[in-house]
Amino acid sequence: MSSPRTRSVTTLVAKGAAVATMVIMMMLGGASAAQASPGGGTSNSGDVTVQSCSGVGGGVWCRGYVNLSNGNKRCYSDYRHDTKVHGARVAGGNKRAETWQNPGIWAKTSIEVSRSVACSYAALV
Repeated sequence: MSSPRTRSVTTLVAKGAAVATMVIMMMLGGASAAQASPGGGTSNSGDVTVQSCSGVGGGVWCRGYVNLSNGNKRCYSDYRHDTKVHGARVAGGNKRAETWQNPGIWAKTSIEVSRSVACSYAALV
């Protein structure tokens, strides 16, 4: 059994590694602060909910939503492909948004809807 001090140091190292991973992802353009989720799963911190980013179609796709202080949520879809023209789409209720970008540039789109509305997301190549 490890001592309390050893467990404390291990916890600090693990937390430091998670923060370092988020910082590196943001520096390399892999994700914004709201999108970076250590551990790759869904992260919920207060009013912010984020779904993990994943490799799709040869690019990186991040999607999810952020709860807003006005009672609504902002659903987003962000996709980056380094060699093809690509796009991102998000829809919910009667709203739909789509953005296209050249290779190497994030295609980012979002909509604001009621928290009760389900959003759908797409990465487009």
